[in-house]
Amino acid sequence: MDELPIVPDAELEFDSDLIFTYQGRPFSGVAYEESQTLGRSEVSYCEGVQEGLARDWYPSGILKAETRFARNDRHGRYSEYDESGNLVEEGLCEYGILVRRTRFDSDGNAVSSFAIDHTTDLGGMLDRLRREDGRRDEG
Repeated sequence: MDELPIVPDAELEFDSDLIFTYQGRPFSGVAYEESQTLGRSEVSYCEGVQEGLARDWYPSGILKAETRFARNDRHGRYSEYDESGNLVEEGLCEYGILVRRTRFDSDGNAVSSFAIDHTTDLGGMLDRLRREDGRRDEG
């Protein structure tokens, strides 16, 4: 099996439909960006769209965040960490819509939470997208 390429993010181009290309072709692989002050970011692509896991690290190398994408939208569970590696937020997005989120203090205690209200316009949109895509509630 061929290994997917890992290329600098700056070498990707994208069009108005957000199709990411590398050397003139829709990109499948991992693009990264690295900075001594901001750390490293990696985003997975399949056939030109963000698909799969995206990760960010602090300059120290400690994981800062993990987010899943489907068709260029945040879709799936995500987690964010502080510079000590403690979980500070976790949640779930579907079709780019925040479905639920919990924030934690430095001791790991939940300090706030959010869950989408399905009676709102945004909640109704999420329900419609799920029906159209044949998915059920992932929350």
